[in-house]
Amino acid sequence: MDSRTRPLNPPLATWLSAHGVAHVCAVSPHLDDAAFSLAQTLHQCPSRHVVTVFSHARADSPDDYTKAMGFADPLQEFEARRDEDARAMALMDTSYTHVGAFTDRFDAAATAKVVAAVASDAAQRDVPLSDVMVLLPAGAGGRLTPWQRWRKRFLREPWGCQPHAEHEWVRDQVRDALQALRCAPPKFGYYGEVPYLWADDSARRLAQLRAQPSGQTLSIFRVKTDADWKLPIVQAYASQVVSEFGQSARYQRRTVATDEWLFLPDSLG
Repeated sequence: MDSRTRPLNPPLATWLSAHGVAHVCAVSPHLDDAAFSLAQTLHQCPSRHVVTVFSHARADSPDDYTKAMGFADPLQEFEARRDEDARAMALMDTSYTHVGAFTDRFDAAATAKVVAAVASDAAQRDVPLSDVMVLLPAGAGGRLTPWQRWRKRFLREPWGCQPHAEHEWVRDQVRDALQALRCAPPKFGYYGEVPYLWADDSARRLAQLRAQPSGQTLSIFRVKTDADWKLPIVQAYASQVVSEFGQSARYQRRTVATDEWLFLPDSLG
């Protein structure tokens, strides 16, 4: 464990309360990122919500991934994946909002919809926006060396993958828009995305996040995962689970059991 990494002790709910956080809102770029990456974390938050950005498609949306996943067209794919997400959120006992952005059209209007969804969720709960912790994707991922690939194959560890540009768009544009609000903005931290973080180094990711223009100092926290509890949530995403967590139930359990990563501010205003 990196010397700058520490377990959440006291428990997350206690940590949030001590730092004046009354509600947690996770921003999920796609219809699975929050559940894959944060299910255990959100389970520890007494008040939580997920805002998913890229939740819809057009008939002419790019379809390479659609066809690879066995869907006839993007409209069919996203309808099925919204249904999967709804089932997973029900298992997590977590409310959610599907913003409706298209993956190839994340612009200022889509960013404004995400910010509006965060604000609307807080208002419905009668929680001041300044008492909300927004968790943004960290942009995790990396490129493994041949030695690292060999080691992971030998240890039967998941490989992970390179960062996803759409995650980085969401991270940067939503963060900047939240900080630009005229009212007191929410607090925010980051989470390492699964499966991307499996190819990442937490200390390197921390250094990159600290260099972001957010004015925050951050520390790494790891949340231990209860694989028995989380596995059915992951398996609710039937179209994605094999490609991300492996074919066999045994290997899926092994990959699901990895820690969840949080990058949280050292001090909160």
